[in-house]
Amino acid sequence: MAYLQDLKKMLIAQDKEQALALTHRFLEAGNLLVFYEEVIPEILNSIACEQGDYTCVYHEHRMSAMMRMLVEVSYDYVLKAKQQRKVDKTVLVACLKGETHELGAVIGSYLLEYYGFKTILTGADTPLKTLLAGIAHAKCDYLVLSVTNAYNLVEFNKVLANIKAHYPKLKIYGAGRGALKQKTHLLVDGMLSKVADIEALIDKEGL
Repeated sequence: MAYLQDLKKMLIAQDKEQALALTHRFLEAGNLLVFYEEVIPEILNSIACEQGDYTCVYHEHRMSAMMRMLVEVSYDYVLKAKQQRKVDKTVLVACLKGETHELGAVIGSYLLEYYGFKTILTGADTPLKTLLAGIAHAKCDYLVLSVTNAYNLVEFNKVLANIKAHYPKLKIYGAGRGALKQKTHLLVDGMLSKVADIEALIDKEGL
């Protein structure tokens, strides 16, 4: 994909202006889902740093920061597309306390909104008490918890059990690389990690 290869070069060079212009052209051509499902994972998974290689980590962080900027730009295209869809359901999307990687949760909230859901994003490092307050305030129909760091999975099930004790009928879904790797061990109603999962949820629930 020419866009992907050109974007990688611009990310390495930290050419924000050209990356932004290139991405606008790509999204205007109707490639929003390709951007979320193919381009972003390829970019974010393209650097594998060895433990202690902080120069590599530095490059990974600066590329991720640029990708965050491009993801935020893509929201305008989500707004244009969602006018064609309407799902009368509310989804709260959050990362657990201690989970600092929130880009996946941001993208997930955009995808859900693209499909017509009303979405609420609390972002990274959301404490349990804040989650419980948010569920009550938003009267949400679904909760999506994103976990990238596998070390947070033990806490994940503790949080799930607590939430289920307060809201036994709330449907809770997992998302993120860490959750996907251990999905059979998580007390969730399913996974929402890609477009196909959202479409399957819509079909299953008759939305």
